[in-house]
Amino acid sequence: MKDCNTDNSLCSATAAEEHLGDILLDVFGVTFELTPHRADDPPECQNADCDGDCDCRNGIFIETLGNNEWNLKIAELPVDKDTVDASAVDASAVVAALSREAVVRSARAAVKQTEQQTMIEYLDSQRRCFLEQVSGDLEEACWFRILANHVAACRADDPPELLCQRIMPQLRNLLDAKTLLLLQDLKAEDGQYVADNVVAIESELQSVEDIQRSAIDLVSRLREQATGQAIIVNTRFSKTLPLSVALPETIREMVLVRVGTQAQHFGWLIAMGRRESSETGANEIYSEAEFGTHEATLMETAAVMLATHAANSNLFDEQEQTLVGVVKAMVNALDARDPYTCGHSDRVARICKCIAEQLKLSETECEDIYLAGLLHDIGKIGVPDHVLLKDGPLEHSERDLIVQHPLTGHAILSPVPQLSKILPGVLYHHERVDGAGYPEKLRGKTIPLSARILAVADTYDALITCRPYRNGMSTAKAEQILLEGANKQWDADVLEAFFAAIQDIRNVYTQDSGQPPIQDESILQQGRFEDECRSISNSHLQCDVAGR
Repeated sequence: MKDCNTDNSLCSATAAEEHLGDILLDVFGVTFELTPHRADDPPECQNADCDGDCDCRNGIFIETLGNNEWNLKIAELPVDKDTVDASAVDASAVVAALSREAVVRSARAAVKQTEQQTMIEYLDSQRRCFLEQVSGDLEEACWFRILANHVAACRADDPPELLCQRIMPQLRNLLDAKTLLLLQDLKAEDGQYVADNVVAIESELQSVEDIQRSAIDLVSRLREQATGQAIIVNTRFSKTLPLSVALPETIREMVLVRVGTQAQHFGWLIAMGRRESSETGANEIYSEAEFGTHEATLMETAAVMLATHAANSNLFDEQEQTLVGVVKAMVNALDARDPYTCGHSDRVARICKCIAEQLKLSETECEDIYLAGLLHDIGKIGVPDHVLLKDGPLEHSERDLIVQHPLTGHAILSPVPQLSKILPGVLYHHERVDGAGYPEKLRGKTIPLSARILAVADTYDALITCRPYRNGMSTAKAEQILLEGANKQWDADVLEAFFAAIQDIRNVYTQDSGQPPIQDESILQQGRFEDECRSISNSHLQCDVAGR
């Protein structure tokens, strides 16, 4: 909180004395000479008629000069309580009056007016200080609300440095700091901080690299002392640097705050350099030139918010890694049952992601579709081996078991809330746009987009890889089958995205060490998707090879 007694915006000794001289001029009509009051050299009243009354004792001294003129001295007139150079002055002048009593009355009136004016100015300075304090408190309260809103708006997987970048500009303004930065607590192999540790910086200085080096040096020196509370360094009024801190030439003040919880440590929030005040001379005398407990408290509050979000982000990452591990374990368990389909789910997932990216879906949607690709066949765990691994045509009863696997997969995954977004893809990836699919015979765009993408990716991988009941076909033949089924079995928009990403999709098989397919030149190498769809004969091929 700002100390009102140190605000000297209205306390210039010269201005206050000029104002006092104006008051005396208004009362007596003459200009007084003002000199600093000296308590050890009191004047003596030279008036022969003086009876030693209280006027002399109260600082009004009169000497007659004859012809109705009086030599008047008023001692110890107040200037301003907060004035640095002088607290009181003596006023001397020759005034004209008919009697000594008239001079005394005028002098008393001048003293009273001066005291009242001094009090008015003092109260006005307090009012200004109060308004400034209220304004500052309101700005801080608004900032705390904005900070809370930023934290609430952040997703759990947003990195802490992203939140820091959002709040740093306003925090730096509140601190009146030249530079504010976040140093992440990651170390190189030799145990030293490096420039890459600086993950967020807000500065008005040009030499950012020097500031980063200085921040790294400060943390390296002070990290042990800063674990419990903020460290404040101010060198403006001190010739010696505390704690052997080496600040750059342009920086004379610094606050270092730890970002972390009791269980985890994430990094350091550092403010460097106090902005110069616009008030002449104020920063060279008063504490506004330095960082103090007020600035440290603001930074500690921000550090608590950052640490809380960082802890939540780490917890989210751990939960996500656990979920992905469980998913991969389930997929591996499925692949272990059938050596022919080993790697199928992983390849389908990667193909789905290629298609989703080509469709310009968001990063989150692409990840959800990738996860759906990994788990789309998890329901086959419920299919008996003699059906799943049969090397001949399926009987009607056996086919009924196969077509149940989307429902079984949906039932297996439904209890996991984190997998709710992928359930439509798992349940409907065998639907057809002409309504001849299963399990609900959905048509066209009523089929979820993730399921339409999965249908294309699943079919393509099933066509070009070997199965117990047939060998894999060439990639060109598989592409032709997909084209023939456009707007019948598969969504034409998804197929167009598939062929637009065909090179990336073929790379999936180049990277796969399982069953590389027979690679041919793509049938769309020389034309567009729409042209090839028109040129393909209207075959009535019913392709449901992905059923197994």
